[in-house]
Amino acid sequence: MQLQVEPSHYDFNRYVSNKRWNSYYYQIAEITKLKVKSILLIGVGDGIVVNVLRGLGYDVTTFDFDDNLKPDIVGSVCDIDTIINKKYDCILCCQVLEHLPFDKFEEIIKKFSNIAKENVIISLPYNRIKIFVSKIYMPIIHDISFKVLVPKFWQLKYRMEKEGWGEHYYEVGIKSVSKKKIRKILNEYFDLINEYIPIENVYHRFYILGVKK
Repeated sequence: MQLQVEPSHYDFNRYVSNKRWNSYYYQIAEITKLKVKSILLIGVGDGIVVNVLRGLGYDVTTFDFDDNLKPDIVGSVCDIDTIINKKYDCILCCQVLEHLPFDKFEEIIKKFSNIAKENVIISLPYNRIKIFVSKIYMPIIHDISFKVLVPKFWQLKYRMEKEGWGEHYYEVGIKSVSKKKIRKILNEYFDLINEYIPIENVYHRFYILGVKK
């Protein structure tokens, strides 16, 4: 595998937008809802999520292909089954798998099912047309969110069919990687507990998975 971005890519002022910050919130919030202690976090990124989780008392092990990011374990997620020799309560893998060709997706998900004891949380980019998104803040009662999104089901492929820097091989919603296809693969190996798009960042699609008992 070829590194796709330099470490400087994760400079806070350039990399962390309000939308990305909100996505971090959902990653952390989903972990706190689960009864897990040990976490295998795949994709170090800028380190914000791992540092918050550790600050909350979770036992987090980081895994990344890029040793410049100083992960606890260096390796390709494609070979994770030959590198990881223990199980973790939860695997957290957000905005990572799209950096690999889609034909690798199912085999990686299968490997996750053999490493996770309880849960897996992943997020993938969602290629869509945003028609309408709104959130109304209501006193006393819960906030009300509205969103109308149309996946680009007519788009067969994404930008890349070759190695490149900082690019995605696919995004959910295009014809060749439909929402239905992703669900079918995930349901083969896990119970799909929840699937949603945060109103604050409709580009990230979250999947909360439970290990089949």
